[in-house]
Amino acid sequence: VLDEMVQLSSTGIDKKSLVAYGTVMRLWARQMQPLRAEKLLQDLWDSCDNGNWSVEPDVILYHIALQPWSAIGTLPACEKLLALLRQMEDRHKRNPKLPSPNHYCYNSLVSAWVNCERPEEAEKTLWEMWRLYNDEGRKNVKPDLATYSVVMWAWSKIGSEVSLSKVKQLFQDLSDMNDSTLKPDASAYHALIAAYGRDGKADKCVALLEELWNHYRRTKNPRFKPNSATYKVVRDTIDKNDLPTAKELAETVRVIWGDGQEIQSDERSSGTFQL
Repeated sequence: VLDEMVQLSSTGIDKKSLVAYGTVMRLWARQMQPLRAEKLLQDLWDSCDNGNWSVEPDVILYHIALQPWSAIGTLPACEKLLALLRQMEDRHKRNPKLPSPNHYCYNSLVSAWVNCERPEEAEKTLWEMWRLYNDEGRKNVKPDLATYSVVMWAWSKIGSEVSLSKVKQLFQDLSDMNDSTLKPDASAYHALIAAYGRDGKADKCVALLEELWNHYRRTKNPRFKPNSATYKVVRDTIDKNDLPTAKELAETVRVIWGDGQEIQSDERSSGTFQL
């Protein structure tokens, strides 16, 4: 069936075919076949260049083509993704009516750099998104919490004073923003806790977990709810560092975890809890 759908490219592409192309591109992307997905995208542009603008690729099709490159985790894959993104930017500059990359597209690039263990490039992409947003009025590229959390997580895995400083600064930037949609959530807290954990600062980890938990208790917003991975980072940091306050810190974590289980049980019984 896939082969028959792909053969549409040799029999002429029309508006109805566009849906089929999107379906096949998604399938190739899920099977981690980026070159096949990109080939179909290029087929659509070839048809446009021949005057058939009814099949103009939209930002969704571009995002589909970008995703498998983002997940591969190699420098050549990052470069391929960047080339696709630049192609889209160049076409938009030549013809502003054509779609421009949105923040989902740029987040794919951020993730690609992170998977390639290039946190400095991921952060550069974050600042480029802000430049496009502030200087060029590109509202569709405004970084979101996912952008920040992924960049913070990339730096947190390095385990150095420089990387800890980077995560702290990004977290502070979020905290200082006058934007309710860009405030540190559980993912941002997790990245900062992980960074402190790699630096052996168990007291900081526990304090941040407690702060996050109090946010959740106060707001009942699931965006602030610590997950088991965050608890594990805190407990592992306590266990790996011989601190005089280890027992007190572990007890604080145990109490927070116990409170969390009680609230989760109450929410389930009341029908308000949802995984």
